[in-house]
Amino acid sequence: MYNNNLLIVDFPVHLHGQFQNLANLIEFNLIPTNASCALSELSVASNSENGSAIMVHYLEHPLQEIGYLSAELFKSDLHIAFCPALNVELEVILISSGFHGAISVDDTIAHQIQSIK
Repeated sequence: MYNNNLLIVDFPVHLHGQFQNLANLIEFNLIPTNASCALSELSVASNSENGSAIMVHYLEHPLQEIGYLSAELFKSDLHIAFCPALNVELEVILISSGFHGAISVDDTIAHQIQSIK
């Protein structure tokens, strides 16, 4: 078990395996959760001794969904948006909304790892 945690929020089940492999490559524990439980999961994950937590939010329709995310979530730790379609304008909107970055579903595993690190 690793000290660092990668929380995936509202991810479709078919992407869990891909992110489990990614988490293993960067030596993070993978914790799947949903938006309603994310704050409590983040609190538990952030209390790991000397560990860190990164929360990756799956946003199918980012412009519609970012308004539903709790502002409380963005007060600590790192947050990355994972979107099926991503462009510069959308990435700027996500960052101004509290995300630290964004990853496209179509990005290579190498780019996804680099973005998370």
